[in-house]
This record gives sequence, C-alpha cells and structure tokens, in this order.
Amino acid sequence: MNDNIELAYDKVDVFLKKLNETGGDTILNLSDLHSTSGSIAFNILFDERLITSRKGFKDKTGIVDIAPLGIYVLSIGGIRMFTKARRLQEIEDNLALDVQRSRDKVDLELSKKTLEDFPTTKKRATIAFWIAIALAIFELMKFLLQLTTSK
Repeated sequence: MNDNIELAYDKVDVFLKKLNETGGDTILNLSDLHSTSGSIAFNILFDERLITSRKGFKDKTGIVDIAPLGIYVLSIGGIRMFTKARRLQEIEDNLALDVQRSRDKVDLELSKKTLEDFPTTKKRATIAFWIAIALAIFELMKFLLQLTTSK
C-alpha cells in the first residue's frame, strides 16, 4: 500500500508540474487511472483541491485547471512536503489544544473550589458585617456618652 501512495505522490507532482507549465486547460490524463496508484493520485488531486474541473465535479476525462493550492504545493516542493507540513501543523495544533485543555481544566477546578468556598465566605462576611455594625453602634454610644458627661 505504501508503494502505491509513493507512486501516487509521484504522479500528482508530475501532473501538477505539467498542468502548471501548460497554464491549465489540460485534459486529466494520469496514464493509468485504473491502477491503485492512479486512483489514489486522482483522489488526491481532487480531494485536496489541487485542481479544479471545468464541469465542477470529479471527472476522469474532463478539462482541469490547476488550483491556487496546487501552485502552492509545487512551490514548496511537491505533495510530500505539503503532507509533511500539514502533519507538523496538525501536531502543533494538537499540542496547542492540549495546552488549552490543561488551562481550562485548571480554571474549572479553581472555579469549583471557589464555588465550594462561597457559602463559608458568605457566612463569614455576614458575621463580619454585623460585628462592624455592632462596633460602630458601640463607638457611637461611647462618643455620645462622652459628650453628655463632658458638659
């Protein structure tokens, strides 16, 4: 199976070069479309959107043009380089996603802890509020008492 993919990659690169040189308007001819590697190459060209068909759908005998992505694939060295670059990007994306998941997990745990502590904190704040009012009243009474005794 790997040999078929390697052959398909070679066919894709050759066809894209030919298509780029002619400027498009080329009839899709991958020499042996009925072989496994030819079929894989055909699917890669259309599924990866490296070429576009004038008919708007996959057509083994229709006229095709090179797509912007096909030109990009040629510019970076072919379908193998494109595939490697995409795999590296997927790995980087997965690592970034794992980091984000870890951050989200820590944030979630912190939020849960905060919510668990909320009732206790609320009770303490209420008690502190009433103590502050009682102390304020006490100080006010003490001040008023000093005013009345100092006269």
